[in-house]
Amino acid sequence: MHRPSSLHLLWQPVRAWWGLKAVGTSAFMWGFFLIYFHLLENPRTAPAEMPLTPLDAWVPFHPVAWLFYLSLWVYTSLPVALQPSLRQLIYYGLAIALLCATGLTFFYWWPTVIPVSHVLPDDHTWNLLAGVDAPGNAFPSLHVATSVFSAIWIDARLREIGLGHRWRWANGLWCLAIVLSTVATRQHVVLDVVGGLVLALPLAWLTLWAPSRFRWRKPSVAV
Repeated sequence: MHRPSSLHLLWQPVRAWWGLKAVGTSAFMWGFFLIYFHLLENPRTAPAEMPLTPLDAWVPFHPVAWLFYLSLWVYTSLPVALQPSLRQLIYYGLAIALLCATGLTFFYWWPTVIPVSHVLPDDHTWNLLAGVDAPGNAFPSLHVATSVFSAIWIDARLREIGLGHRWRWANGLWCLAIVLSTVATRQHVVLDVVGGLVLALPLAWLTLWAPSRFRWRKPSVAV
């Protein structure tokens, strides 16, 4: 029997509730950024400066890293697109909301910023690009947390759909590039990355595997 192509297997969950996914993702990001930038511009106390470690010097600044850094907004939409049913879509929305709410709570109670000396080289072009995401709200890095959280959920969906290792490796490498870009663009320091990992990994495990009633089932477009 002929096995469906990888693109066909991917298209099955993507087409389910695609309108709601598009509108919901846009609305979620809009609401998140309202809170994010409010906390960035109105910290509760003077932001604490994050310390540098020897590892920060090992990741050099590189302008190409901005491509991976900004690709997060596409990457974090993929777990939403791959949800096969309304129930799982709503559950994922609650899961990622929990992650973001936890990070925003950190930003409220403990505002942080990266050292000024670490921000960017004296280059007006790249300083202009840095304005997309000012180097506040540093710890934990939600850029890292959301990319790692997304990577784990995407990997789970790829395994459920039945795609091969090449797709899973591509997913992991994309996530790794985003994580490294947070330091290579001088938007975060290594300790922010560690904080993002500590935030994402247990929540990914909790939301994917802990509750038995939400254990994965065969892909389906039914509600």
